[in-house]
Amino acid sequence: MGDPRVERRLVRTPEGYVHLRATPGDGPDLLLLHQVPASGRMWLPVMRELAPLPCVAPDMLNLGESDATSRTLSLAEHAGLLWDAVQEVRPGPKAVVGHHTGAALAAVMAAEHPDDVVGLGLVGYPAYSDWRTKLAKYERLNPVAATPEGVADVWRFMARAFADGADPDLVFEAFADRVRAGRVWYEGYVALWNADLGAVLAGARSPGRPTVVVAPDRDALSGLAGEVGDVLGAPVTRIPGGTFVLTEDPAALAAVLDDLWRNL
Repeated sequence: MGDPRVERRLVRTPEGYVHLRATPGDGPDLLLLHQVPASGRMWLPVMRELAPLPCVAPDMLNLGESDATSRTLSLAEHAGLLWDAVQEVRPGPKAVVGHHTGAALAAVMAAEHPDDVVGLGLVGYPAYSDWRTKLAKYERLNPVAATPEGVADVWRFMARAFADGADPDLVFEAFADRVRAGRVWYEGYVALWNADLGAVLAGARSPGRPTVVVAPDRDALSGLAGEVGDVLGAPVTRIPGGTFVLTEDPAALAAVLDDLWRNL
């Protein structure tokens, strides 16, 4: 395993530039989609573990180093813009892997591009269908106050999401991603909770496509993994890790994705 060369590109879309990170390699790309409010940078530790497999990790619009949009986008619009941007730079079949909100984006891509999505991996798919749960999620989506206390609240929220003793650099990177997104850091969540996540998941089912549902043991969304696996007809693989498994436990996740890729 080597330390891969990470290339960075900006791709123009109708809603602004999409920033992406990519590593070289032979065979279908692993398209890696991050959660909200993070960026493709969160996938870098996993990409290092996966070398020399080819990987692409874009930043969603409104997050990371991608542009802010002039309007609120739907989940399908976010997925379509990311897919088109990646295919412009790295055309060809993809094994699409998503984490949390990224898992919902991955499911949309799998449904919309069944011939080009040759593998699917969902890490913590947010399979909430009850409107009361969605309403509770909405009530947490408040703008960040442009005050010292507002910024401190963001820090406390991010720090609590990590396991005790986590690398401080990882906590700072997650904090920086959220602050960079600005006051409306939650725009991607609005797209998520406005989507019919059950229908999105059902549309991603393809019996002939290698598919895996990944359940980190300290991630609250892993409680929904069995339901997700049943809908997709896919196995559930349980690994160590929490909400930030991409940075805290990248080797375990990379091993699952390496196996997925080798079964394409």
